[in-house]
Amino acid sequence: FEPHDDSKKMTFSPADFKRKGNIFMYLPQVLGIAIAQLLGVTPLVCFYIGRIFALISYVAIVTIAIWLAPAFKKTLAVVALCPMAIAHAASYSYDSATLTGSFLCFGAFLRITQSKPNSFDWKCALPILIILSIGVAIKSLAMPYISLLFIIPAMCYKDGIYGKCKFITLAILITIISIFLTLSVAPNLSLI
Repeated sequence: FEPHDDSKKMTFSPADFKRKGNIFMYLPQVLGIAIAQLLGVTPLVCFYIGRIFALISYVAIVTIAIWLAPAFKKTLAVVALCPMAIAHAASYSYDSATLTGSFLCFGAFLRITQSKPNSFDWKCALPILIILSIGVAIKSLAMPYISLLFIIPAMCYKDGIYGKCKFITLAILITIISIFLTLSVAPNLSLI
């Protein structure tokens, strides 16, 4: 073993996270590390501040998802408070972003499926499409969420079955475009 040399300062940079995947997945952690470096704390404290920022973003987004959901609020809260969910949320793994996005998608889809007939229009659809395209651009594991579009009853759409087909087609096209844009920006990025 070599003695620990306190004179060498350990630094973290956003480039350290690029090796693992898309940097947007690690945005809360990177923000926490950047703030910790500005404060000049030790590397261990810097590491923990990054994890705390990941947990804070998880709590904020899960709170929005529970607020969005008109039903099953307690179920979403119990699942969000499971020890494994919290452990993943407060980590440097991409599971933190995937789990947070999952809650947001489920909250939004619950809101749509429980809505009144003929109430789902493009003002409601745009945030869903943005969430799906960002999710797929971050990690291809978000692609199964597109299948949740099929559970939205046709009567929820203003145009009925025609509106449902139009929306699903647009969601699939946006997903394909976001995959190609992700691969063109970072060709060596793993989508899995």
